[in-house]
Amino acid sequence: MKSTRSTLSTGLALVCILSPMAAVGQAVDPWGISPPASPATAGSQARPGESSTAPGQTSPAPVGTAGPGALGPGMAALARAGQANRYLFIFFHNGKNEQTDAMWAVYQSAMTQAAARAEQVAVNITDPAEQQIVHQYGVDRAPMPLVLAVAPNGAIMGGFPTKFEETQLLAAFGTPGMEQTMKFLQERRLVFVCVRNPTTEKNEAAMYGIQELQADPDISGAVRLVYIDPADPNEARFLVQLQVDPTVKVAQTVMLAPPGSAVGKFMGGTTKTMLLSKLQASGGCGPGGCAGGKCGPPAANPQSATAQAQQPGAVKRFFSKVAGAFSQ
Repeated sequence: MKSTRSTLSTGLALVCILSPMAAVGQAVDPWGISPPASPATAGSQARPGESSTAPGQTSPAPVGTAGPGALGPGMAALARAGQANRYLFIFFHNGKNEQTDAMWAVYQSAMTQAAARAEQVAVNITDPAEQQIVHQYGVDRAPMPLVLAVAPNGAIMGGFPTKFEETQLLAAFGTPGMEQTMKFLQERRLVFVCVRNPTTEKNEAAMYGIQELQADPDISGAVRLVYIDPADPNEARFLVQLQVDPTVKVAQTVMLAPPGSAVGKFMGGTTKTMLLSKLQASGGCGPGGCAGGKCGPPAANPQSATAQAQQPGAVKRFFSKVAGAFSQ
């Protein structure tokens, strides 16, 4: 799992760089997604209110105003995109300058290509009317300009600070499974990607350990499940990144911990102790890990994770620590 963990962590290790929910960094393609089809079915300018531009403008407009209690253009665009099941690419900036103008041109070109799937909005972080979205994503001190790609479910699929290319923006689109997984990871949850369908074997056995976790009050609130059909061609890219072979006829499970490490992959049946051992061995028990980079109660004599997990009460104590880390 070393290469899988490295691939996923590249795009997610900066989940907290702007805010606890923001996955922002120079490595902007966490899943290795190929650019989507590029139907230029609409102009590069967004609808009125979705972009701080006016006809004929080639750069973001200056600050505006919003009435008391009204949503700023950024928050309004975010709400509309979610309701329409579309992506939103947010162009954050702090005023007109050479770098902003250059990146605005790149952004507009990419948005023209992505018009069939995405909305756009420009947000001046100094605009009083935009402070709600600025604070929501914690971008007040981020390098500018900055583009965030937000999936319809609110997951941040990519962050692009200062300098970027069209292909990077277009590569931010994810599969439904990616979007759901990213959302849960950004909420600081332990995610199990369950790769199964009615034809795979050992489906019930694969769920056994996960169901044990869900039945434990100390950890159940931190556990989230994402189901992927290995025969679904729309999820093929996700399975490649998870290093899951879709032709295998047995249920497979991938365990991911914040900020985005794949800490375990299991073929067929699972048990609570098995999952605990893998999580403990990885050190991936929550945002930023646990003290010293390790999880679970300290032992006077070093033992394997499996041996510790088999001690009376060790599972309960460890899950208590994990649950505490996730609830921060």
